[in-house]
Amino acid sequence: MTTIQQLMQTGQLKANEIFAKLAETPLAARTRDRLVSDLKVEFDRQAEFEEQRLLPVLRENRETKDLVAAALNDNQQMRKLLGEIERSPRDGEAFGTKVAEFRDLFQRRFRDDR
Repeated sequence: MTTIQQLMQTGQLKANEIFAKLAETPLAARTRDRLVSDLKVEFDRQAEFEEQRLLPVLRENRETKDLVAAALNDNQQMRKLLGEIERSPRDGEAFGTKVAEFRDLFQRRFRDDR
């Protein structure tokens, strides 16, 4: 049986692979489109798991219930940023900046979730 920690680590590893590919991929729009799509799938999977399985448990515990609002806020912020990435031209400077911002937020969340 897969543990919560294993699921989250797997998601982090996959996301890091996608971030690395996005950083090294030339301005090929199709490749970047696919990578952004992969990143969205990975984030959605992680967020859905967290929101449906992990956060309800944290909400029931007095010591961790305050973490829930912050996690939901971060997920909302990341969804918004991911939408901006999806709408950004793949060859523009804003695209790389938004991907870097999303990567930083995603990685910070992973560290915080530990």
